[in-house]
Amino acid sequence: MFAIASQLEWSSRAPIAQVTTLQYRQLHALFLHAEKHSSFWRKRLREVGFDPRAKSFDVGTLPKLPVLTRQTIQLHAEEMRAYPAPVKWGEVVSFQTSGSTGQHLRVDKPEINGLLFDAVTFTDHIWNRRDFSGKLAVIRKEVGKDRGGPYWSRETLNLVTTGPRVQINPVGRDIGEVLDWLEAERPTYVTTWPSVARQLAYLKLQRGGPQLSIRQFLTFGEMVSEELHWILQKAFGAQLSDRYSTEEAGYIALQCEHSRRYHVTPLAIVEIVDDEGQPVPPGTQGRVLVTLPHSFIMPLIRYEVGDYAIAGTTCGCGRTWPVLERILGRERSIVQFPDNSRQFVPIDGLDWTAIAPVKQWQFRQIAADRIDLLVAPARRLTSAERSKLIDGVTDLFHGAFAINLREVDSIASLPSGKRPEFIRDF
Repeated sequence: MFAIASQLEWSSRAPIAQVTTLQYRQLHALFLHAEKHSSFWRKRLREVGFDPRAKSFDVGTLPKLPVLTRQTIQLHAEEMRAYPAPVKWGEVVSFQTSGSTGQHLRVDKPEINGLLFDAVTFTDHIWNRRDFSGKLAVIRKEVGKDRGGPYWSRETLNLVTTGPRVQINPVGRDIGEVLDWLEAERPTYVTTWPSVARQLAYLKLQRGGPQLSIRQFLTFGEMVSEELHWILQKAFGAQLSDRYSTEEAGYIALQCEHSRRYHVTPLAIVEIVDDEGQPVPPGTQGRVLVTLPHSFIMPLIRYEVGDYAIAGTTCGCGRTWPVLERILGRERSIVQFPDNSRQFVPIDGLDWTAIAPVKQWQFRQIAADRIDLLVAPARRLTSAERSKLIDGVTDLFHGAFAINLREVDSIASLPSGKRPEFIRDF
């Protein structure tokens, strides 16, 4: 892991042309593997003129390929898989995510992806010069019954000595309870979603009391605004460091500690395109397409992650990784309950496919005590499926809301192009 992190650090200062050459060498290997082992990708690659027997790789092949959508993966997952992957890459692990559009998705990855993920995490620690002796607090739903431990996380184990890790699952808890826990633990660093960090900051300012100094919030999974930077500084004296990633793609970019821009990691090739799939100029908003040169099990090539970003040029820090000026993404909602408590609800926490053939879904809070559940099913739902969905959502929101299930053909997007999982309409 440290060797990979060292290569990443080298690449962040190397001439961009040299790194790009290495990326496309790996991309060529992916294309050859996908063309040989996946019927889906064999068809797509041949349609744009890819010849596996060619002596040289045409880098112009990539932008000729159609955009890969979430719906396409849902419909063609079996044909997309490119087995077998290199044996040395380890066992295959399946990841499941609702994604930023509320569409259920499962992606298979080899074990080596975890190693690459850890190396990027460690690189982020080094870039931010974090004090490994400090205490790390983790606020996220995935922690389950784990109560923490003597070291931060997997990427530091047996490599550096760290302070302890403490963690809390915010699901079903009032945000005030989470702040109580944070004030008792008094950590150096906090990892959580931006929406949770924002609510903690505002609540701390309202509550007052003894100062709680936190050095840095490490965020992920949602849009980060300038407002969040200053509110965390005001409430906790904390800096903010964001990491742009998705469950299916892993790390895409790291936020620069100097400029707040994002540097795209060499493990991803990112295109920012308009609605016609053409590259947008720097400073312009567009859709994010990601190609993962190491995605040998389930190739993700020109995958539309569902986010928008603003294309950038260079960064004053001197790093040569490609730049995104800003990530424009969704926010997970902290739900206002009828009793006026504010709770984090895992609104992506249902296994929809285990209940009914739901392609898209969205919650809309239309009153203080009423929530509409919009679902776009692959076919009309049965009475039993409707009952199971309503029961599941009722339990998800602790029985606090009247749930109205509405079947629709599709979920309309916002003007930004996003389809948030939760919208408050009152």
